[in-house]
Amino acid sequence: MVGTLIGLVIMLKSLGGDSSQLGPAMAVALITTFYGILLQRLIFSPTASKLTQRHGILRFRNFLVSEGFAMLAEHKSPRYIQDRMNSFLDPAIHYSVEKGGGRQGGRQQARRQAA
Repeated sequence: MVGTLIGLVIMLKSLGGDSSQLGPAMAVALITTFYGILLQRLIFSPTASKLTQRHGILRFRNFLVSEGFAMLAEHKSPRYIQDRMNSFLDPAIHYSVEKGGGRQGGRQQARRQAA
């Protein structure tokens, strides 16, 4: 945007005098606008999207930790805490105290049962 404004200022400055300066000044304004749009679409917008996604994940993790600590401070039972925390998660990654963990603990349990 700064380059566009500079190009337009140069163009308006030469408006009253030499009209041969209008073309190059307009070219600077259009080229800088093009570069600005290109950078926004290829670099800045994807970066902002990725940062927003990471921020959301971090907020969710902090929320889960604070919920867990709050339940521990209230002396809730381990089963209640497990069920409450699992209610926020995808069923594929639920944690089980009896099985010793999430998906990996479930796989080890299934191997023991199969043997």
